[in-house]
Amino acid sequence: MRVPPIVSYRDPVQDDLGRGGELALGLQEAFTVLVRLRAGRQIGSDSDSFRTHVKALLTAAHKDLVGAGYSEDSIRLAIYAYVAFLDESILGSGQAMFSGWSRQPLQEEVFGDHTAGETFFQNLVTLLERPATTDTCDVIEVYQLCLLVGFKGRYREDPLQLERFQEAARQRIEGARGTGRELAAQWSHPMGESVSGPRDPWVKTLLIGAASLATLCLVTFVLYTVLLGQGMEELRMTASRVLG
Repeated sequence: MRVPPIVSYRDPVQDDLGRGGELALGLQEAFTVLVRLRAGRQIGSDSDSFRTHVKALLTAAHKDLVGAGYSEDSIRLAIYAYVAFLDESILGSGQAMFSGWSRQPLQEEVFGDHTAGETFFQNLVTLLERPATTDTCDVIEVYQLCLLVGFKGRYREDPLQLERFQEAARQRIEGARGTGRELAAQWSHPMGESVSGPRDPWVKTLLIGAASLATLCLVTFVLYTVLLGQGMEELRMTASRVLG
């Protein structure tokens, strides 16, 4: 599958971008369940109750995200990515209670789909080719989060392609949110004068990493919470402080 060319521009009509990260944050409880599953932690007594619990989390997240102003299409695409990752994680977990999950994965129940490992990347390609609206960048961030935590889909045997998608997502978000913009862009030195002295080589590196901080912090704190067995409330408070 073709990965769209990586872009680093800022769309001139999208100067209102600024709330970035709230879509991923809105799915944090669902992601915590997923990461607990992948870490082999206790997540339920049977698959039916687990399925019911996850659907309840997604329903609550959907309601909150609608209230936050996200479009139905953006929420659907984000939840699709999560469900694709959850199904993959369950089917690869080897847990006995999920022995019958393949007969009706959650993607079939929610989306009527059995090809999420393929469709995930088709959706991501479509998102990467869209104008960089706030909603689009935040949905891409959810797909990026899935890839960072371990989703592989059809590219399980092609880590290089997975890296390409991760990089395309990262650069699309950074380009749209203006990570690479010149600081204090309104200032310029007087015409005809030059600025002498070497540039600080760290500045570019620090700027490049800034836009993906919210996503990486979310991944880090989800994993941290799971591994230490902390409660959901602490995760929520920690993520809120980190992500603003």
